[in-house]
Amino acid sequence: MENKLEKNTKTWKTVGTFKTYAAADLYRKSLVMMDKHKLVKVKRNSEEYIVKAWDPPEIKEKVKKPKKHYPKGKNNKRRQKNDNKKIRVGYEQE
Repeated sequence: MENKLEKNTKTWKTVGTFKTYAAADLYRKSLVMMDKHKLVKVKRNSEEYIVKAWDPPEIKEKVKKPKKHYPKGKNNKRRQKNDNKKIRVGYEQE
C-alpha cells in the first residue's frame, strides 16, 4: 500500500548524441566513472545514438498549509459584504 503513492516512471535527461555506438559507449563509461549520475544508458535512434542519464529526485519536505477558517459569527459579515457588492453592481437586493 505504501508504494501506491510513489511514481514508477523515471525522467531521463539527454546528455549527448553520437554517430557511432562506440563513441556513445565510451562517453557513457566516462560518466559512470565520474559518478555524476545514478543511471546512464545508450539509446539507439534511427541513425544516431543518444546517451541519457537519470538522477533520483530530491525529496522535498512537505509543509502543511494553514487552513482559513471563519470563526462563528463571521458568516453574517461575509454575507453583508456580498450584499454590498450586489448593490454596487446593480443587482436588486431581496
